Amino acid sequence: MRNLKQLLGSFYKDQIKSMMIDLGVHGFVSYRTTYWVQMYNSNTTAHNIHTHFGEDSYISWVHILNSPKQKCFFFVNSNGEKTYPENQGSYDMFAFPSWALHGVDPVKEKDVNRIIVAGNIYFKDR
Repeated sequence: MRNLKQLLGSFYKDQIKSMMIDLGVHGFVSYRTTYWVQMYNSNTTAHNIHTHFGEDSYISWVHILNSPKQKCFFFVNSNGEKTYPENQGSYDMFAFPSWALHGVDPVKEKDVNRIIVAGNIYFKDR
């Protein structure tokens, strides 16, 4: 039986390929992706405003595996105003430019773990 890392790798490879096809760059650039898992709950702090830009990372993505009712993920514009994407429920997945300022508010709901897999896509050839 395949281990969890192989299963996740295969799943996200297919998801990223589909995303790159939708963006019209699959086959035009070589790319690789990295990903990690994070968990937030009412006992953890927020994830401060940051970007993922640098080292040839152009696209970042988030796959929400388990979500509280509250929308936690947000983007920040140049005036410091937050915008919350609509689709932040369990199993939603979305991508954004790596240079976009974003963060995560603290989870207010008790006894709920917000679990996500997030990653970056790096272009090898441009």
